Amino acid sequence: VRELSELDLEHALARRARTREGMLQVELAQLTYMMPKLMAVYTKFERQKGGIGMRGPGETKLESDKRLVRDRIARLKDEIEDVKRVREQQRSTRRKNPFPFASIVGYTSAGKSTLMNRLAGTDVLVDAMPFATLDPTTRKVDLPDGYSMFLTDTVGFIRNLPTHLVAAFRSTLEETIHSDFVLHVVDVSHPAWEMQHSAVLETLHDLKADTKPTITIYNKIDAADASVRRLVGEGEKNVAISALTGEGIDELMQLIRTQVQDLLGFVRALVPYSEGGLVQQSHDYGRVHKVEYRDEGIYIEAELVAEMRNLLAKYAVPA
Repeated sequence: VRELSELDLEHALARRARTREGMLQVELAQLTYMMPKLMAVYTKFERQKGGIGMRGPGETKLESDKRLVRDRIARLKDEIEDVKRVREQQRSTRRKNPFPFASIVGYTSAGKSTLMNRLAGTDVLVDAMPFATLDPTTRKVDLPDGYSMFLTDTVGFIRNLPTHLVAAFRSTLEETIHSDFVLHVVDVSHPAWEMQHSAVLETLHDLKADTKPTITIYNKIDAADASVRRLVGEGEKNVAISALTGEGIDELMQLIRTQVQDLLGFVRALVPYSEGGLVQQSHDYGRVHKVEYRDEGIYIEAELVAEMRNLLAKYAVPA
């Protein structure tokens, strides 16, 4: 398997960054990569001049450049932390309107954005180039039988990612950490798909996200040979699909619906009319089975995520 060079990676990241955070992180990665190169040039120049103590104009320029780069790196890190705090606030706000959350993960160019478009009806950039998705995209997906979820498309993983480039993946990696479950997309038309599958599992382990419920989606099955088709059909939470043609999508939607249902809990509550907004939120962010308008309040039976159940807990009534 050909490994992309660090220069390839940086150019790909720079082309794909669209949000302010993405651009800041790419610049940080590039400058961090540049620092050792400056040091190497500095050392070579020093040797040519006869050792330490020989301070020519070229050496002074190098030291000045290094200081400028260090200062810019420090400022970039501060700005990225500011953006991170804003993103945490956004995630907290989003959790107040709770759906189950899932992240699409997979090796680069596995077809994650194509699947996102298929499931959510979005127009996310689809490109065979590495890192077509750098900035995370989150959309609501309607599932069979009235269920829903939030789905986030993430950057493609890659084996042996250089350490200084890891920060450029922070926003999407954090989405995976905070997800309720994971959709792992594998390109089974690729000759090294098993290695790519393992590389993603290793990354999830490093993120401490490997214990999350995971549905493994063997994509591009229309381009895979018969032996691969037989192999990937095994497993309770595995499904073979083609995000491009739509093959297997109905089966995938049922698997996701089952996973979402597993994350929900059944609630019976008698909500005061003064808190009637909770009933609407239950409709918006869960699956409501029954509503009765009684003299003492609004009786509701619904399947809801934990955050919504907590809001209704004080109004819970026995069966």
